[in-house]
Amino acid sequence: MHTYLSEGTEERQMSEYRKLKHLTNENLENAVIIDFEGLMDEDPSMAGVLCDGYFSQVCFNPKLEQAAIAKDLEFTSLHSYLDELLTECVEDNRLIIGYSRREYDVLCNVLPERVEEINAVYLNAIATKWFKSRHSLEMKALAKTKNKAKHYRDRSIGLKDILDFEFIAYEVSPWAKGVKPAKNIRRMINALEQTGDYDSVTRRTKSAWTMMLRYNKLDVEGLHYLLRWILDNQ
Repeated sequence: MHTYLSEGTEERQMSEYRKLKHLTNENLENAVIIDFEGLMDEDPSMAGVLCDGYFSQVCFNPKLEQAAIAKDLEFTSLHSYLDELLTECVEDNRLIIGYSRREYDVLCNVLPERVEEINAVYLNAIATKWFKSRHSLEMKALAKTKNKAKHYRDRSIGLKDILDFEFIAYEVSPWAKGVKPAKNIRRMINALEQTGDYDSVTRRTKSAWTMMLRYNKLDVEGLHYLLRWILDNQ
């Protein structure tokens, strides 16, 4: 398991990857958009990936192999998948876009010998500053609402919060707001450890796993939509 984030590398890394201001119509359409899901302080369990209009999901956690196969997900090692992905993006001059530092940190910690290449292709598309500068009233109202949340993790403004703005015109289904990916992943891991067989897992646990996968897809496709909207409304 890798440690996130290595002390002493944060300042250097933050100054070198690309940010939203570097996004263009050309590099967006050629980009790979990626979103990891997993447990706190552990390697990602899976990822959703959008490339050339095609969405796919891949699982890395051996404890979830049966659940991944049941949903026709690719199953492979995190290192081999990211190593191949990075190589292809460097060779094809594609960006790797994520909506946070999380995806970047994973890449750097899994492939520490390739940080310079990662810096050349990674774009952190977090858009809170962009919206604060252009839609300050809406962002202030959203922040006020979020600050009322009981748990501190629910107080930050995330991708779905921005997608849910009426002027964005993107439908965020109500069910998605209640999904906790890490909780659903842990639930499936525990169930498989107890039963030893995916077919013996309860229907509710299978449903939670499916909802997590749908949630991940919404994040990836929603990010592509939002970035297209930003480029069209600069």
